Amino acid sequence: MKNISCWFALFILLLILCSCSEGQIKNINSNVDKQSIEITLNANEHTELNLGYANGERVIRDFVVDNAEIYISQGDSSILCYNQNGNFIEKYDLNLAEQGLTASKIACSNGTIYLLDGHNNAIITAEKDKIKNVSVLNFTDVGMVKNFYAQKKGTLIMSFYDVEEAYTVEVDPTGTETEI
Repeated sequence: MKNISCWFALFILLLILCSCSEGQIKNINSNVDKQSIEITLNANEHTELNLGYANGERVIRDFVVDNAEIYISQGDSSILCYNQNGNFIEKYDLNLAEQGLTASKIACSNGTIYLLDGHNNAIITAEKDKIKNVSVLNFTDVGMVKNFYAQKKGTLIMSFYDVEEAYTVEVDPTGTETEI
């Protein structure tokens, strides 16, 4: 079931990224806390995108919206930032592989980037090109994490399950070991 929902999410994301030939944003209402952002990025126009291929389809690792900026996590440990108009702002290269780290999910709040490292069971906290902290999770199967996001006030939220039940918790990744 997990694979089906992952493939469905990737399919929807691919449709968004590859369906149109022009990058554009539709209506953003800045007076509303939850903003609707629609963006289309064409790989031919945005050479910074390294979409890669999986099973013949273009893919990215994960993406998140923070303060009307879109952060895309790519497989090569770089993070691309786009503004609300779909214009490329900056590329952040965290050199994760050189440090023995990986990233499977991304969350962001007010410019602080959180990455979920499934190989090392850790949460990486970064600001732009600099890793601020790596905090180890106290459970061993990060693949059980369903949702990983940061609220506007900076609180990191994670939903996961084990053989007994599902949990949604606040996470504090500021120490060497993550507090749940």
